[in-house]
Amino acid sequence: MKNYTKGYLFMSMLTFIGGFLDVYTFITRGGVFANTQTTNLARLGYNIATQQFADCIQFILPIISCIIGGIVSTILMKKGKDELHKNLLILEILILVSIGFITNQEYDLVINSVLSFITSFQLNLFRKYGSLAHNTTISTGNLRQVGELIGNFILSKKKSERILSMKYASLVFMFVVGAAMSVFLTAIFSEKSIWFCGVILIILIVIGTYVDYKQDDKEYSIQV
Repeated sequence: MKNYTKGYLFMSMLTFIGGFLDVYTFITRGGVFANTQTTNLARLGYNIATQQFADCIQFILPIISCIIGGIVSTILMKKGKDELHKNLLILEILILVSIGFITNQEYDLVINSVLSFITSFQLNLFRKYGSLAHNTTISTGNLRQVGELIGNFILSKKKSERILSMKYASLVFMFVVGAAMSVFLTAIFSEKSIWFCGVILIILIVIGTYVDYKQDDKEYSIQV
C-alpha cells in the first residue's frame, strides 16, 4: 500500500480531509483548528499576552497531542510495523465515526486533542506525493513547493515541469475544497458531518487493498 499512498488520488483525498477537519473543528468544536498548530500557537501567545490564561488550555492540549502523535508515529515507523499505513486509516475511521456521535460541547477539548494526535500521526506517515514532499494537514510548505515547481518550469520550459506544477497546485487546492465542503456539510449535519471523511477513508482503503492484491497477483504469476 506504500506506493499507492504516494499517488495523486490518495494524497488529494487526504489533503481534502485535512481542510475539512480544520473547518469542522473551528465551526463545531469551539473555534480551534485541530490541524493548524501554527494558528493555535499564535492564539496561545495572544492569550498569554492578554492574560486570558483560562482560555490557554484549549490550545495547549491540541499542541501537546500533536507532538505525541509525532513521537508515536516515528517510533512505530522506525520499528517497521507491518500494515502501519492501513491500520492508521482504520483507526482514523473509528475515531471519526465516534466523534460524530458526540454532540455535547463539554468534550470539545478532548475531541480536538484526539484529532490533533491522529492528524499529526497522518502527517508523519503520509508525506510524499511521488518524490515530492507534501503535507496533507498544513499548506505553508506546500505553497512554497508550488512556487518552486513553477520556477523550475519558467527556467526549463519543459512540458513535464509544467504538468507537474499544475498537478501539484491542484493537489494543494484540495485543502480549500475540503474546507469549503466542510462549511456546507456542517450547516446540514453539524457534528455528524465528520462521517463524510470516514466514508472517503473507507473508499481509499478498499482501493488500496485492491491495488495490493493486483500487485501481489502479478508478482505471483511472474514467479510461477
